[in-house]
Amino acid sequence: MSLNFGGWIREQREKQGISQIQLAELAGNEISQSAISQYEREEIKEPSLKNIIMIASALNISIAEIPWSDMVFTLEKKMGRGNLKKKKFGLYELPTADSVKTFEGKVYELKGFIGIENDTGEIKHVTDLYYQTRTVVSNSKVLAKRKNKSEDLLKVEHERKVKIR
Repeated sequence: MSLNFGGWIREQREKQGISQIQLAELAGNEISQSAISQYEREEIKEPSLKNIIMIASALNISIAEIPWSDMVFTLEKKMGRGNLKKKKFGLYELPTADSVKTFEGKVYELKGFIGIENDTGEIKHVTDLYYQTRTVVSNSKVLAKRKNKSEDLLKVEHERKVKIR
Protein backbone atom coordinates (compact mmCIF):
# COMPACT_ATOMS: atom_id res chain seq x y z
CA MET A 1 0.00 0.00 0.00
CA SER A 2 1.29 3.45 -0.78
CA LEU A 3 -0.22 6.63 0.51
CA ASN A 4 0.74 10.25 0.06
CA PHE A 5 1.03 12.52 3.08
CA GLY A 6 -2.14 14.46 2.18
CA GLY A 7 -4.12 11.23 1.80
CA TRP A 8 -2.91 10.12 5.21
CA ILE A 9 -3.97 13.44 6.77
CA ARG A 10 -7.42 13.20 5.18
CA GLU A 11 -7.79 9.57 6.29
CA GLN A 12 -6.82 10.33 9.90
CA ARG A 13 -8.89 13.53 10.02
CA GLU A 14 -12.00 11.78 8.72
CA LYS A 15 -11.52 8.85 11.15
CA GLN A 16 -11.65 11.39 13.97
CA GLY A 17 -14.57 13.27 12.42
CA ILE A 18 -12.85 16.64 12.33
CA SER A 19 -12.76 19.29 9.62
CA GLN A 20 -9.69 20.93 8.13
CA ILE A 21 -10.49 24.07 10.13
CA GLN A 22 -10.67 22.06 13.35
CA LEU A 23 -7.37 20.36 12.54
CA ALA A 24 -5.76 23.77 11.96
CA GLU A 25 -7.10 24.92 15.36
CA LEU A 26 -5.81 21.74 17.04
CA ALA A 27 -2.41 22.53 15.53
CA GLY A 28 -2.55 25.89 17.32
CA ASN A 29 -3.16 27.63 13.98
CA GLU A 30 0.53 27.07 13.22
CA ILE A 31 -0.66 25.31 10.04
CA SER A 32 -3.51 26.98 8.22
CA GLN A 33 -6.66 25.27 6.96
CA SER A 34 -5.51 26.32 3.50
CA ALA A 35 -2.18 24.47 3.91
CA ILE A 36 -4.00 21.36 5.16
CA SER A 37 -6.24 21.55 2.11
CA GLN A 38 -3.19 21.91 -0.15
CA TYR A 39 -1.60 18.82 1.44
CA GLU A 40 -4.78 16.83 0.94
CA ARG A 41 -5.09 17.92 -2.71
CA GLU A 42 -1.37 17.13 -3.23
CA GLU A 43 -0.55 20.72 -4.14
CA ILE A 44 2.11 20.58 -1.42
CA LYS A 45 3.85 17.22 -1.74
CA GLU A 46 6.84 17.75 0.51
CA PRO A 47 5.83 18.75 4.05
CA SER A 48 8.41 19.98 6.50
CA LEU A 49 9.25 17.67 9.39
CA LYS A 50 7.93 20.39 11.71
CA ASN A 51 4.54 20.33 9.96
CA ILE A 52 4.40 16.52 10.01
CA ILE A 53 5.04 16.56 13.76
CA MET A 54 2.49 19.33 14.40
CA ILE A 55 -0.21 17.59 12.36
CA ALA A 56 0.46 14.22 13.99
CA SER A 57 0.36 15.85 17.42
CA ALA A 58 -2.88 17.67 16.59
CA LEU A 59 -4.37 14.33 15.54
CA ASN A 60 -3.07 12.81 18.79
CA ILE A 61 -0.86 10.39 16.84
CA SER A 62 2.73 9.69 17.85
CA ILE A 63 5.51 10.05 15.31
CA ALA A 64 6.19 6.32 15.66
CA GLU A 65 2.63 5.53 14.51
CA ILE A 66 3.03 7.36 11.19
CA PRO A 67 3.27 4.71 8.44
CA TRP A 68 6.52 6.10 6.99
CA SER A 69 7.27 3.04 4.87
CA ASP A 70 3.80 3.17 3.26
CA MET A 71 3.94 6.84 2.37
CA VAL A 72 5.16 8.28 -0.88
CA PHE A 73 6.86 11.67 -0.69
CA THR A 74 8.11 13.40 -3.79
CA LEU A 75 10.58 16.19 -4.05
CA GLU A 76 12.38 16.67 -7.28
CA LYS A 77 15.35 18.93 -7.56
CA LYS A 78 16.54 19.93 -11.00
CA MET A 79 20.23 19.42 -11.40
CA GLY A 80 22.35 20.76 -14.23
CA ARG A 81 21.14 20.68 -17.82
CA GLY A 82 18.05 19.35 -19.50
CA ASN A 83 15.52 17.25 -17.69
CA LEU A 84 17.93 15.56 -15.31
CA LYS A 85 16.29 15.48 -11.90
CA LYS A 86 17.54 14.19 -8.59
CA LYS A 87 15.22 13.28 -5.77
CA LYS A 88 16.04 14.34 -2.27
CA PHE A 89 16.31 11.63 0.39
CA GLY A 90 14.43 13.20 3.27
CA LEU A 91 14.89 12.99 7.00
CA TYR A 92 11.55 11.15 7.31
CA GLU A 93 12.92 8.35 5.07
CA LEU A 94 16.03 7.73 7.16
CA PRO A 95 14.32 5.46 9.75
CA THR A 96 13.40 3.07 6.92
CA ALA A 97 17.09 2.42 6.06
CA ASP A 98 19.41 -0.16 7.66
CA SER A 99 22.48 2.00 8.22
CA VAL A 100 24.25 5.26 7.47
CA LYS A 101 27.88 6.23 7.08
CA THR A 102 28.85 9.72 8.21
CA PHE A 103 31.46 12.11 6.84
CA GLU A 104 33.57 11.19 9.88
CA GLY A 105 33.63 7.56 8.67
CA LYS A 106 31.38 6.24 11.44
CA VAL A 107 28.74 3.64 10.58
CA TYR A 108 25.44 3.69 12.49
CA GLU A 109 22.98 0.81 12.38
CA LEU A 110 19.48 2.28 12.32
CA LYS A 111 16.71 1.01 14.56
CA GLY A 112 13.79 3.27 13.65
CA PHE A 113 14.61 6.76 14.89
CA ILE A 114 17.79 5.65 16.70
CA GLY A 115 21.27 5.03 15.26
CA ILE A 116 23.81 2.85 17.05
CA GLU A 117 27.46 3.34 16.08
CA ASN A 118 29.03 -0.01 15.16
CA ASP A 119 32.38 0.39 16.93
CA THR A 120 31.56 2.33 20.11
CA GLY A 121 27.83 1.70 20.64
CA GLU A 122 27.24 5.47 20.68
CA ILE A 123 23.53 6.22 20.27
CA LYS A 124 22.20 9.14 18.22
CA HIS A 125 18.73 10.18 17.08
CA VAL A 126 18.26 10.17 13.28
CA THR A 127 17.68 13.93 13.34
CA ASP A 128 21.23 14.31 14.67
CA LEU A 129 22.59 11.85 12.09
CA TYR A 130 20.78 13.16 9.00
CA TYR A 131 23.00 16.19 8.37
CA GLN A 132 26.19 14.19 9.05
CA THR A 133 25.17 11.36 6.72
CA ARG A 134 27.25 10.75 3.63
CA THR A 135 25.75 7.39 2.53
CA VAL A 136 22.46 5.62 3.28
CA VAL A 137 22.29 1.81 2.94
CA SER A 138 19.41 -0.66 3.08
CA ASN A 139 19.40 -4.34 2.14
CA SER A 140 23.09 -4.05 1.16
CA LYS A 141 22.26 -1.36 -1.42
CA VAL A 142 23.21 2.33 -1.45
CA LEU A 143 19.97 4.33 -1.42
CA ALA A 144 21.31 7.87 -1.12
CA LYS A 145 24.57 9.82 -1.07
CA ARG A 146 25.93 13.32 -0.78
CA LYS A 147 29.37 14.60 -1.74
CA ASN A 148 29.70 17.20 1.00
CA LYS A 149 27.78 18.38 4.05
CA SER A 150 26.42 21.47 2.33
CA GLU A 151 24.61 19.47 -0.39
CA ASP A 152 21.27 17.68 -0.19
CA LEU A 153 21.21 13.96 0.49
CA LEU A 154 20.07 12.63 -2.90
CA LYS A 155 18.62 9.29 -3.87
CA VAL A 156 20.87 7.13 -6.02
CA GLU A 157 19.37 6.62 -9.47
CA HIS A 158 20.39 2.98 -9.67
CA GLU A 159 20.83 1.34 -6.29
CA ARG A 160 24.32 -0.11 -5.96
CA LYS A 161 25.25 -3.13 -3.89
CA VAL A 162 27.77 -2.61 -1.13
CA LYS A 163 29.86 -5.00 0.88
CA ILE A 164 28.95 -5.17 4.55
CA ARG A 165 32.00 -5.09 6.79
